[in-house]
Amino acid sequence: MKTKNLFTIAIIFLFAVISISCDKDDDIEVKKQDVKIIVSGIDAEISIMKGASVNIRVDIEDETVTEVRVMVDNMEKGKSNSFPFNFTFNTSDLSEGNHTLKFVAFNDDKENGSKEITVEITAPITVTDFDGNVYKTVQIGSQIWMVENLKTTHYRNGDALSGITTGDGWDALTAGGYCNYDNSATNRDTYGNLYNFYAVEDSRELCPKGWHVPTKDDFKILIKYLGGADVAGGKMKEAGSKHWTSTLTTSVNKGTNESGFTALPGGCLTASGDFSSIGYMAWFWTSEGYNSSMSGKRYGYRRTLDLRSNEVSDERGNHAYMGMSVRCIKD
Repeated sequence: MKTKNLFTIAIIFLFAVISISCDKDDDIEVKKQDVKIIVSGIDAEISIMKGASVNIRVDIEDETVTEVRVMVDNMEKGKSNSFPFNFTFNTSDLSEGNHTLKFVAFNDDKENGSKEITVEITAPITVTDFDGNVYKTVQIGSQIWMVENLKTTHYRNGDALSGITTGDGWDALTAGGYCNYDNSATNRDTYGNLYNFYAVEDSRELCPKGWHVPTKDDFKILIKYLGGADVAGGKMKEAGSKHWTSTLTTSVNKGTNESGFTALPGGCLTASGDFSSIGYMAWFWTSEGYNSSMSGKRYGYRRTLDLRSNEVSDERGNHAYMGMSVRCIKD
């Protein structure tokens, strides 16, 4: 009987050893199978201006992964069970200083891989024009844009632009000029000045030092970063109906301002000398223009946002004497 008991104890001990060994092997196997997490759109040890939203793409090189969670300073901010997936890293609520962005892969409930990125959140910058107007800015991808339309009445070197009102020969002007929508200072305070294209392309420069009127390519980079022309406008427009509203249309603004660009519908001065579309369209000059081979007249390229759409319109040319808003971008 004693021998039988000893044999039973030995068998139990053997099973216990095997079980522990298997558990250890399982742990070793998990370590061997640590997955590779591929993160694009953000680099390690990166600095980002507070208020920026960064589009991040996450992919996995392992079919056993069932979920990836995104953590900011150990707090879950998003997750997905399909790959690749996109995550928007919004810095608005983060304090200035270093933060940890972590991507954690799971096989069911068991962690089997992670990737950490240290992100430095820096203070937002402001820029001041010759007139003393101070502008807030926002980082969108690799670009830094003013959040407000330009209001200056001088070139960078201090030379004054011509202040024009409709009826004063605006369409005959071939030098830099500006006006306010409906010749109203109140509209200027909200929407900035409307500049003709001659002011935009003048070598004395409209934007403060270190900044410039965006090129067509600058806008293309912005639009691509925001997902393409079909949706970028919605991400650029100020949300709500405080400014994007008009009795001329029953359409509702669907802009989210996800990018922080905060586009406002400042309207334009048309080729016929009439003010048009305040409340439901934003018109922005680019820095590039051309002479018509047929008429010999000067034209400038622009980009347009509309209340009725989340698109950004193409770069069609408009008469150089028309008046449009200007946004500056950092060099």
